[in-house]
Amino acid sequence: MNSYRKAYKRRLNGFFDDEYLETEIPITTEQLLIGMEFHKNYRDIAIILAALSYMLNILEANVSAHLLQFNVNDDLSVSPNIIIDQETTGFRLAVKF
Repeated sequence: MNSYRKAYKRRLNGFFDDEYLETEIPITTEQLLIGMEFHKNYRDIAIILAALSYMLNILEANVSAHLLQFNVNDDLSVSPNIIIDQETTGFRLAVKF
């Protein structure tokens, strides 16, 4: 982005000695502006994604530190019971810790 920007500014000031005129297909001033905007958008997206990944890393560390206090052992069980009675019919799900 910076090289496109520098070449664009030099062309606006009347200097036509940049590296983009020496290529096989010379790049016009308008194409320099389009290339500068293209790379600027990708730079902005990269900054946003880096900030999001940093915030997700902080969130994951907080959740991990919070869950560190919970007792998780192998004695977790689920036992469903079906109650068939004349007065009460239903389904009970008991979780034993």
